Amino acid sequence: MNTIPQQITYRHALAHQLGLTYLQYENLRYEFYIDWCTHLLACPPSGVRGLQLKTLTRHDTLINWYDDQWYEIVEQAIHRHYGQDISIYTPEEMLYLISLYAVNILDYYPSVLLKKITARTARTEH
Repeated sequence: MNTIPQQITYRHALAHQLGLTYLQYENLRYEFYIDWCTHLLACPPSGVRGLQLKTLTRHDTLINWYDDQWYEIVEQAIHRHYGQDISIYTPEEMLYLISLYAVNILDYYPSVLLKKITARTARTEH
């Protein structure tokens, strides 16, 4: 079964330009999510202490929050700035471009959600 052109999302176009399947693209995005989690743990915001990487990487709501940020800050920004012109980039250049946009997510975090995760983690440890 082939996907008709109207069904191809910009996310699919980015994956294609990177030379990846859609699943490989999702895995790449998850790698960026792990980097974000690592950054968060290295410089935790106030009120968020004692979390472990394993806790963050398995939290569905937090992953969904990151996916929303990725969509707006990475994919939509690239779409606004480059549109269909991404086809001129090599896969390596495309990965670099995505990395430049993804770095903008590092300083964002859902403070209320993180405090709930921290509180829940503290309750289960005692």
